[in-house]
Amino acid sequence: MGIYLPAFKRHMPSMHALRAKARELDERVNADTFRDRMSPHYAELIRLHEALSMLSKASSLTDKVALPGQRIDPASLHNFIHRLDGELAAVQNALYAQKRALGKTLPNFTIDRAWLRAVGRRLKTQQERLQDIRQQTYAVLNGRGLSTAETQLYVDAGIPITPQTRDVAYTAGDFKKRSVGSLGKGAMHSVERVEVEANPGSNDGTLVPKVFKAEPKMVQLPEAANVTQIKNPILSCRAVATSKVNDGLRLKLIPQTVFGLLDDRLGVVMDFVPPTGHLQRQGRVELPVSEDVKVWAEQNHRDLQRFAKNNGFDGAEVINQTIVFSRQKESLVYDDEGYAKSVNGVPLKETAPADIQCSPDVLLRSSPTIAQLAAASCFNFLVNSSDAHLGNCAVGPNGVQYFDNDISFGRHSPDLDGGLGGGVDAVHLTHLPEVIPTSLHDGVMAMTPDKLKEQLTGLLETDEIEATCVRFAALKWYCAYCAEFGKVLADNDPAWGQADVQRELGLDRIIAARGDLDRLEELGPDLARRNVPARYLLNLCVTEARTQAYVRGDRPLDPDQAVTFDPVALHADLVQLSSPATVSV
Repeated sequence: MGIYLPAFKRHMPSMHALRAKARELDERVNADTFRDRMSPHYAELIRLHEALSMLSKASSLTDKVALPGQRIDPASLHNFIHRLDGELAAVQNALYAQKRALGKTLPNFTIDRAWLRAVGRRLKTQQERLQDIRQQTYAVLNGRGLSTAETQLYVDAGIPITPQTRDVAYTAGDFKKRSVGSLGKGAMHSVERVEVEANPGSNDGTLVPKVFKAEPKMVQLPEAANVTQIKNPILSCRAVATSKVNDGLRLKLIPQTVFGLLDDRLGVVMDFVPPTGHLQRQGRVELPVSEDVKVWAEQNHRDLQRFAKNNGFDGAEVINQTIVFSRQKESLVYDDEGYAKSVNGVPLKETAPADIQCSPDVLLRSSPTIAQLAAASCFNFLVNSSDAHLGNCAVGPNGVQYFDNDISFGRHSPDLDGGLGGGVDAVHLTHLPEVIPTSLHDGVMAMTPDKLKEQLTGLLETDEIEATCVRFAALKWYCAYCAEFGKVLADNDPAWGQADVQRELGLDRIIAARGDLDRLEELGPDLARRNVPARYLLNLCVTEARTQAYVRGDRPLDPDQAVTFDPVALHADLVQLSSPATVSV
């Protein structure tokens, strides 16, 4: 007597059902014989059951694929191709299991064998359908000028294939040999410094530095990104989209960021932000000195190191005509997928550069910098940046530059209805500034929703583009409001550094508390999200007070905290320290 498998609803029965069937047949079939005959089937049929349960999923998946002439859904291309290959592999395994089960089923079990053959035909049909869909997909891609190898690059990187993402500005041939060097590794990216020709095709030998960041294989977004509801990161697309919006508004807040291909890795190539003039540096300070000070430093190494430590640094060295002060800390080591490594459960750490900041005076003496930071408040609100902390902001020859704009354009705009960008927890957004620069006002008023959508199409999800347009409408209204009430100042207007504007931006309270660490820390909850200029100045003043407390011996300095330096005062102290040696020479 054969076992009637279709009675179990054409699916693999559970172990409990098999045991019940065994008890039912126990009087007529020897238990050992039944177990011997059924055990091989059980393992094979589990695999069959898993394959059958995926057929409906595969059917709904393949129904969504873009056929020739249709637009490929950018957000699902990566997942689709990988899931398609996974389905094909599962069906192939199921076919193998079906053949093994059929071979182990006795000839007189005709009902079992007929059911297994039907399962095989169903699996074969599904396999042919999936293979046909796969060929159609690649035909669509090839019809758009994409080779299979090129397609695989996008699939591996997880970047959708659209006209916007296919515009790769730099490929392997544009990067000069031996020009690649690591600039460090963050939570999601490995950052590499590269060099390209300043004038492609001219062969004049002039090279300019760039930064290359490959799209990470796996992205573990920070908590801040969950607040703005980013579902599908595709970090490279977001970085390029941020750069396009910056250009569209005719601002200079974002280094130019474009797609690039290096060593078969897709990612972005970004203008290198040189360290000169940073308000916030990382790891080292280069202080130009006179020849006398240089000679003293070379001859008095121990005194130089003592001077460096007395100012909050770990050490110093003479390089050319500069003295380089450095500071380091222990930092987590991350793997290629963005996860922190560990050894026997203990987080693995390595020595890494620690934050070093300039004196608050450097900011207070620069009216254009305060104006640009005010513009940055509005820009970060527009792109919904959830990673715009001060470590991703620097001031160089081109003014304020925000980099690492990969976690922007989330669908949810926190507190948009309650107040424009105000008081948001867990994200680096601030209130809009009470005074805005002319460059921002003119750029926003000249922009239109259609132009904004054009810059973002093919890079972001549709609902994210719509959310950006909602924020843009609010920002445009706010710019008109500021113009109506005389709150728009020229970017280089000296008024940015004067008392009236300082009071409007909340800087006056920070300046009044300068040097008093307890008072500054009390201001933190109230002013940290007031606007970017206030946040920046407060951060610098708190760091300055902590450094001064450490130098006086009042407080220890946490390795994870930054130190500040005043380049003018630092140089003056070095001159005074080296003068006796200079006189004796």
